[in-house]
Amino acid sequence: MAVTAFAPNAHASAPKAHAADLDCADFSTQADAQSYFLSLGGPASDPDRLDGDGDGVACELNPCPCSHSAAPTPAPAPPPPAEPTLPDTNHQPLSFRAVITAVTDGDTIKVRRGFSKTYTVRLIGIDTPETKKPGTPLECGGREATSNMFRLGFTRSRDTDGDGLRDSKGGKGRRVRLTTDSTQDRRDRYGRLLAYVKSARGSLAGAQLRAGWAAVYVFADPFAQLGTFQAAETTARAQMRGAWRQCSGNFHQPA
Repeated sequence: MAVTAFAPNAHASAPKAHAADLDCADFSTQADAQSYFLSLGGPASDPDRLDGDGDGVACELNPCPCSHSAAPTPAPAPPPPAEPTLPDTNHQPLSFRAVITAVTDGDTIKVRRGFSKTYTVRLIGIDTPETKKPGTPLECGGREATSNMFRLGFTRSRDTDGDGLRDSKGGKGRRVRLTTDSTQDRRDRYGRLLAYVKSARGSLAGAQLRAGWAAVYVFADPFAQLGTFQAAETTARAQMRGAWRQCSGNFHQPA
């Protein structure tokens, strides 16, 4: 992307006028991004949208050295001007281990990395019936898809209302590995991390597809595991599992 250099006599410790439109890929480390973010008035001001989840930490997925400082420091010089190119939404794959801490619905979970860093994660490549989307009624198979994700995500998930569906975490959250996909954006428009999630039992998205509570979903560009996911969906549909039977294959039919 085109970058305009800052004037050389700008005061290093004061927030600078916004003269560049940078993203996390323009910084080699998280610490560099954090310093630049603070120099522009972060966390109160974030003109380059480097802090997607609003926690005061910029570009948290960039490699270390890392900094969670909230005190402004002199910003590093921005990258030198480059020849104009089309925006690049692809990224090198990122992979890390985490523990599942919550289930939102059949295709969205929360995880904890290390002692305190948390992410809301939207599983790449699947779509499940809605249960909590504003303005959208509960959809056929939505509660069952969420129940299955509780089963996949926790060692002893619970059914608190006796309806035969799991609706609460229990036991321990499963340890998982999250891996992003270079063909996809790192985050969606809601700020959720887009990733494949795999436990010792295998892919969570694959399990939802095989159970029939998810359909393959391609947002823009085909994702790396598309062929594997399509095969799982085809089997579930042929055997009339999950929503293929309960909802006649309509994953967005009102319940």
